[in-house]
Amino acid sequence: MSIAADIQGAHASLVGEPLRSALQGLLERLEVEQAGREWPIDPGIRRVLLGLWKHGFWTTFSCEGHVYDGVQEAGWSAGPPRVGIEAPNPFTGEEGLHPLDLLGTSEERSDEEGRAVQLWKLGNLRLQASMVDLLGEFYADREVDYALLLHAGNQQAGWLFRLISVGGEAFRVRPRQEQERLLPLLQAELHAFGEFLHAREPTPPPSDI
Repeated sequence: MSIAADIQGAHASLVGEPLRSALQGLLERLEVEQAGREWPIDPGIRRVLLGLWKHGFWTTFSCEGHVYDGVQEAGWSAGPPRVGIEAPNPFTGEEGLHPLDLLGTSEERSDEEGRAVQLWKLGNLRLQASMVDLLGEFYADREVDYALLLHAGNQQAGWLFRLISVGGEAFRVRPRQEQERLLPLLQAELHAFGEFLHAREPTPPPSDI
């Protein structure tokens, strides 16, 4: 089974400390699988991932944030703290197939594949709505600079979305000195949200995601 499916399974049967222990084990398993790859899990974002998993958000990529190192002209080696989130892949039994492979190719899909893609997109939107609700709770009594404000930034309607600060959206094009000033502030805001997720009891995710 995929880790995403195992996270969903843990939510269906576990609560409290057993759920926390199960998710910790899944994170350690994922780190073993990622070891030696080009993009291993950043240590500074592990606890945030566990908080998101606790609330049923499967993460597809993550970054603790890095200042532009001057190697690449466009600055793509730099990046703000961010996490990508999407509903589990409905095609886990089919080698390499993902709903994104079928978007924009409706004439080539079977009816079954078309329904699976639509349910996956709805699942993403439901997760995004749940994230908006959690961020609303988090910021109900919290005042921060606008640039630090976390939001559920949409990659494209119905696809995965990103948990990222407003100021992180254009982070890569800022001068290095400004990146160095901003990065720890963005990291602290994401970590604070992670601690909020750990302290809050999860709401069971929709059963049809």
